[in-house]
Parts: sequence; structure tokens; C-alpha cells
Amino acid sequence: MSDLSTVRLNAGGSDRQARSTLPAPFFPGARALPNPNARRLLAERLAAISAKPLMAVALLAIVATALLANHMNGFDRALKRGRLEAGIVQMELAFTTERAVALARDWVGLRAAVPPQPGAMGWQCAGLNNGIECARASLRWDWLLIVLYASTLILVFAAGLRLRGIAPSERHLSWMRLPVLAGLADIVENVLMVALLTGALSAGAVAAMGAFAVVKFTLIAVYLVGMAYFLTRRSSQRQAL
Repeated sequence: MSDLSTVRLNAGGSDRQARSTLPAPFFPGARALPNPNARRLLAERLAAISAKPLMAVALLAIVATALLANHMNGFDRALKRGRLEAGIVQMELAFTTERAVALARDWVGLRAAVPPQPGAMGWQCAGLNNGIECARASLRWDWLLIVLYASTLILVFAAGLRLRGIAPSERHLSWMRLPVLAGLADIVENVLMVALLTGALSAGAVAAMGAFAVVKFTLIAVYLVGMAYFLTRRSSQRQAL
């Protein structure tokens, strides 16, 4: 009798063990939960990368971002030849249709008769009919800039952690999401800007464009402050020790 009970208990235990190893979809109504160790594993892999190659990639990203930003500044200088001296950022933060229309009319008045300042990519605007086409050309380059600046911000933070001997943690990885969110806000803002420049003007779209621009700049500013905090706080602790 006792032997039979033991066999049943063992069988039940092995059955429970087998059920516990089955994936979640085998159980009705169960949901597949994200792996809680995913970020930890990513942090460990990032910590395994030595500082020198990571810093080299970060420096290349910084140079590429700076070069593209300098080229795009030429478009901005070309747009600012108008009476209102307004560039792309001023249009992003227009917020009202009246302001957006005033800026667009100012750009339309820009002709090739007044060439932009030499240097950077602004010279391309000299062959365009008006400033609206110049702004569209600038936006085409801005898609690449979004990818570059988001990647650069993440790489610089990761390289800074490794240079200071700090092992990236899950908290650091969570913070690195901010540039990605800023890039997504920038993408939405660009879509609204393209629609605006093609004549699809509405008060809601202009206000939303300004809101996404504010979100973008705020996320980048918060990220930079947080990055400096994480790096300097850890280094001061190490010096104190």
C-alpha cells in the first residue's frame, strides 16, 4: 500500500515538473510573459565589450552626426535669408496656423537671386524655386540625422560607462530608451512638417507638430542630464573609495 502511494506521489511530482517546463501557450488562458532576464543579459553582453572599440564607434558616430548637422545648417542659413529669419526649428515650434502661414510665405519669397552663404549644403537651395523646396530638401536629410543622433547618444553613454569601469545595468539600459523615444517623436514631427509643406495645413497638425518638437527636445535634454548624473555620480564614489 505504501509502495503504491509512493509511486503515485512520484508520478504526480514528475507530472507537475513536466507541466512546469512546458511553454505558456500549452495552458489555456495563459499569456507568454517577456523574459525578465532579457535586459540583464543585454547589459552583461554590453559589459563584455571592451572600452576601446566601443569608444571608437562612438567617436565615428559623433563625427558623422556633426558633419551632417553642419551640412543641414546650410539649409537653415538659406531659409533664414527671409524677412522673418526663420529656419526649420522656428517652423517646428510655430504652434499656430497664423505663424506657420507667415513663415511659409516668407520662405516662398526666397529666390535664387540671393545665394546662401558658402559652405555646407545650403548651396543646393540656390537652384531651387523657393524656400519651400529648400525646406523639403532639408527634411529629406533629417531622416538620416534622426538615426545618427539617436545612435550617437546611446553609444556615447555606453562608451562613457565602459571608460569609467562601470558595468552597464538594467537601469542604464532603460535610460538609453530616451533617445529612441526622441527619435520617434522627431519622425512624427517630420511627417507633420511634410504634410504642412505640401499644403495640408490644419490647426491641429501645426499644434501637434509643435508638441512633438517640444517632447523631442525635452527627452534629449533629460537624457543628457541623466547621462551626466550616472557617469559623475559613479566616478565620485570611486574617488571617495
